[in-house]
Amino acid sequence: MAATGGGASAARTAGDGLPRLRRPAGRHTFPSPPRLLAGPASGAARWRALPVPCPQFDLLALGASRHGTLVLGCGGEPGVGNQLKRAYLPANGGRTWRRLANPPFRGYLGQVSVTSAGMIFVSGERSDVYISTDSGRSWHSSPSLLRADYGDGLAATMITNREGFVLQATTHLGQIWLTRDGGRTWLPVTTR
Repeated sequence: MAATGGGASAARTAGDGLPRLRRPAGRHTFPSPPRLLAGPASGAARWRALPVPCPQFDLLALGASRHGTLVLGCGGEPGVGNQLKRAYLPANGGRTWRRLANPPFRGYLGQVSVTSAGMIFVSGERSDVYISTDSGRSWHSSPSLLRADYGDGLAATMITNREGFVLQATTHLGQIWLTRDGGRTWLPVTTR
């Protein structure tokens, strides 16, 4: 499955040469709702659109485990460091979705990661790493990440059920945070 957002009306290149998307003036949402597509990565069959459980939201983030567990995160219009977020598990191959508890309001949705054991990690700009160890019934953050600079953003990715890393999206710190106990504790590793 892949998640795509609606198209922005204009793109420009910033001084660093990277493209930046700009929303249309006077509009608060993209012109078309996000779409969710399913199909084989090999291209052996056509991809098909699946119903999106949160069509009123601008942003989708899809996490997949190595064994096929999927979690869909939806983010509403961000503002003042907060964003309404929803999380869903698919049923019937994605034809229907089961809503999970809402991830915390603080921060913006950027990434969803899920382990084969069903642990879910939601992270993004201005956000802590929110963890669910009970398949989305509740969310908490790890006290050992309190020193992480999440003003610029954190991106959590789990490699196995127990091992993962958090990247800090910042220019003034060169740290990666590692876990070996399923996100209960995180240790910083300086990269510079």
